[in-house]
Amino acid sequence: MCGILGIIDFEGRSIDPALLTSMTDSLTHRGPDGAGYVYVNTVTSQSTFWKTNPRGPEVVSSANVAFGHRRLSILDLEDGTQPMSNEDETLWLTYNGEIYNAAELRADLTARGHGFSTDHSDTEVILHAYEEWGEAHVEKLRGMFAYGLIDTRKGRLFLARDRVGQKPLYYATTSSGLIFASELKALLLHPAINPVVDPTAIADYFQFGHIPSPKTIFRGIHKMRPAHFFSLDMTKPGAIDPDRETRYWRLSFSPDPAVKHDEWVERLESDLTEAVRIRMVSDVPLGAFLSGGLDSAAVVALMSEASPRAVRTFTIGFDEEQFDESSHARSVAERFASEHVETRVKPDALSVVSQLARQFDEPFADFSAVPTHYVCEASRQHLTVALSGDGGDEALSGYARYRKFQTIGSFVDWVPTPLRRALFGALLSVIPSTVRGNRFADFASADGGERYARLVSMGSWKELASEDLLAEVGDYDPKDRIRRLWDGAAHNDPIARMQSVDIQSYMPEDTLTKVDRASMLNSVEVRSPFLDHFLLETIARIPSIAHIDEVGGKALLRALLRPRLDRGALLRPKRGFTLPLELWFRNELYDDLDRLISAPGSFLSNVSSIRYARASLQAHRKGLKNLSGPLWQLYFLEHWARVYG
Repeated sequence: MCGILGIIDFEGRSIDPALLTSMTDSLTHRGPDGAGYVYVNTVTSQSTFWKTNPRGPEVVSSANVAFGHRRLSILDLEDGTQPMSNEDETLWLTYNGEIYNAAELRADLTARGHGFSTDHSDTEVILHAYEEWGEAHVEKLRGMFAYGLIDTRKGRLFLARDRVGQKPLYYATTSSGLIFASELKALLLHPAINPVVDPTAIADYFQFGHIPSPKTIFRGIHKMRPAHFFSLDMTKPGAIDPDRETRYWRLSFSPDPAVKHDEWVERLESDLTEAVRIRMVSDVPLGAFLSGGLDSAAVVALMSEASPRAVRTFTIGFDEEQFDESSHARSVAERFASEHVETRVKPDALSVVSQLARQFDEPFADFSAVPTHYVCEASRQHLTVALSGDGGDEALSGYARYRKFQTIGSFVDWVPTPLRRALFGALLSVIPSTVRGNRFADFASADGGERYARLVSMGSWKELASEDLLAEVGDYDPKDRIRRLWDGAAHNDPIARMQSVDIQSYMPEDTLTKVDRASMLNSVEVRSPFLDHFLLETIARIPSIAHIDEVGGKALLRALLRPRLDRGALLRPKRGFTLPLELWFRNELYDDLDRLISAPGSFLSNVSSIRYARASLQAHRKGLKNLSGPLWQLYFLEHWARVYG
């Protein structure tokens, strides 16, 4: 993996070398193995490339485009330096990612007359693919990626992000141009950026625990959406905003009921095996994260069958027995005779949360980022590339909320909609919010997208918000995005709709953001076979009835693993890497959060209800209710504000 950066001035002004260097250096954690810089004059096609920090403004005085790159060497260790150009230096590319079909594309392009100067660099494949197929080249790439490309022959800038959003890409406009980077922190170093918090982004965060693309925490800075690209004419770029992004891929759910169950298992096994195999190509040490769940177990099982040597596996364990799954991971490792490394950790949230706040750049409330960071940190001593089971829950209906949605529907959806709304609406008015039945009535009174929006919410954002934030946000409703995605799903089946919504929202904005930032903080590349778009397209044709059985979701994956795992492992409830957060907020984190809430002039005092925060903290400590989720939201938000506020 790598860190990428670009500064483009559409009016022809030269780029400051010191600025390019400092912005690029802020991404060193993403690429500790080396740096590269290029300055390009898009009018004359002249360019200057540096492998070390550029010196001398006279060298680049006429350059109106500058790319920076920080490299984590994975493939073609000697020849893969970036930014990279084509033969005549009319194309320049700064790229972050892995293209798993690079060898096939290279063979195709060679047959079409293209010559390659590197041994097996996937970066050079993208350059020649662009030469051959233009903008359509992005549709031929199989992998995870984010990149910027300058075409001086056509005077165009091309930015792209992979189909499911594994690799990030931030961008913002300046008074005369555009800047882009792998992480928001790099953009904040540009003097033209004046970061102002977007109050609707705080509302998004309080509702869902993250901020959905194309929005960021700051006004005027955007995240490119997954499966989108920009292609801009630099002579007349016009307004540059998310409305200009072009979508190049959409996962279409079209179930095929004619295919029998056993055949779906065979197809899933074939596609997943291929997805694992192509992700095992590496010129540096490689292994797998193993949590003890089905997804990571499936990846390790298929890796062990494809590898001539023992697979390296890594897990972490906790002292709190009810949160520790290391014994389950160990049993899977023994089953497949892996070289297993188990690290016992006692997470220190007081120290790591500020580090993560700086790394994530934006408020991010998924507390599993902490153990993800620890497993990446522990594994970095042994490897540079790790395969993981990320994406399995979304692809194979693994979340408990899928079955919960079905259960609620089976109880109430036979009631005509007006009567159901009136009945459960009346119940809501008399059942206290602290009573379990209130939540059921809340779900039951809603339809489709609204019901799912409530299921994926962390709570009501208005409970957490201050009066000032409520006034600033006005009529904005964070749940509208989920409703739109639900209504835009092509298939009426509720399971398929939930998968479609999650793959476009929760997966890229939460799961994949967590994995990218935590792994890059530790300079580890994580590859996820379940996110292979060919595999996802196969899964999108599977009827939802095949995904969920009496045990829960992932019925097909259990069938695939039945010859490989014992019954206990197949039926074990999902947990993954988690934390004893509930206990922490009754003990070591209680005083710290209480202090943050009470601190005069804190960010929390401006955007959150201090009365609600204190009441929640007290109720949680007394054991009246597990409120560790919203408490962590507040805790992380204040630490983020102290880094970026």
